[in-house]
Amino acid sequence: MLAYGAMRGPAGNERFLDLLDSDPREAENKYRVLRAKLVFYFRHNGCADPEDLADEIFSRVLRRNTEDVDFYAGLSAYCFGIAEHILREHRRHPRPEELPADIPEPGVASTLGLNRVEQHVLVQQCLQGLPTNDRQILLRYYQEDCAGLAKELRMTENGLRIRVFRIKRKLEENIAGHAGVARAGGLK
Repeated sequence: MLAYGAMRGPAGNERFLDLLDSDPREAENKYRVLRAKLVFYFRHNGCADPEDLADEIFSRVLRRNTEDVDFYAGLSAYCFGIAEHILREHRRHPRPEELPADIPEPGVASTLGLNRVEQHVLVQQCLQGLPTNDRQILLRYYQEDCAGLAKELRMTENGLRIRVFRIKRKLEENIAGHAGVARAGGLK
């Protein structure tokens, strides 16, 4: 007999099987096929626990059956309608992932040996070391429409990309120059 536990005990199992078919063996076969299809549906849609979601469908069908709902399109179609609703619920409110037992301590975030705050301070200082025009172009390149910026600067988009590449290279050289100071803990 069914041992999935989705329908809260043998009485629930029997009630659901009765909905599928009057012949117990045929009902059990239909149940297995329907459940396999529902599990596949949830697995195919990337759900974390497709078996539990399939079992939830059967529980909801039984609850609705006690309210004398007519399954006019057939029980299988009704189950897949519920499956669509459950999938939407699942996507709207995903289950929280379990955290590992041991959460590792945050390590060094950069090759310079700086944490994120120190990196931010260093980058800001190095940005300030760029000429004002270069700094504005670099910031606007990442915040605005590149085509509009290129047009405003009277250059092609490719010319703008090359200019930004050169500015970034200056910035990286500036960061590398400050790296020795930063490693020693003497940020300006």
